[in-house]
Amino acid sequence: MSSPHDGALTSGANSVVEDVFVLTADFHIRLLRPVLVTADHVRAEGRIVSDDGVDLADGEPGQFVIKGESVATYYWNKPERTAGSMLDGWFFTGDTCYRDEDGYYFFCGRDDDMLKVGGIWVAPFEVESTLAAHPAVLEAAVVGWPDESDLIKPKAYVVLKERNRASDAIKTDLIDFVRDRLAPFKYPRWIEVVDDLPKTATGKIQRYRLRAG
Repeated sequence: MSSPHDGALTSGANSVVEDVFVLTADFHIRLLRPVLVTADHVRAEGRIVSDDGVDLADGEPGQFVIKGESVATYYWNKPERTAGSMLDGWFFTGDTCYRDEDGYYFFCGRDDDMLKVGGIWVAPFEVESTLAAHPAVLEAAVVGWPDESDLIKPKAYVVLKERNRASDAIKTDLIDFVRDRLAPFKYPRWIEVVDDLPKTATGKIQRYRLRAG
């Protein structure tokens, strides 16, 4: 049997954790109660915590942490990463989520992708999904961008289905499209039409390249 690759999550049990997700109409990923069901049917316990590890109230976004028999216990050959992600049996996932009053967990985005706009967290995924619902848009990516007061606001990079449609009019239309569907602070203040989005070999958007301009 081959060893895991460096950085792979490893657990003491010979089981595979299977997250149970549902993509809802409002573009959130909904984790079914009781948070996770694993291959060997062992349930896991989840919490939403602040940056300093304090439990947050329902509806408040924070980091999703999880503990259970089938949850990974360390990163293979990565002791520093293990120390930064595992604490008292809890695995700090690096995912920003919130829990509703019924006990369901909603995924907002990766911690390092989230934007704080006017003191309120914004999930790029939600804005991107809304833009992608526009009939002219093929795909979109959203990052934080400083305005004239050096405050971070959403900026969208958009690939159009018909590239010759790029114009100030389509940019305004896209901004209005998002503004009509999301909270006012979430709409992109700038739209940049591009031929394609920078991606890894596995298709993940390289946001750091977009943030670099």
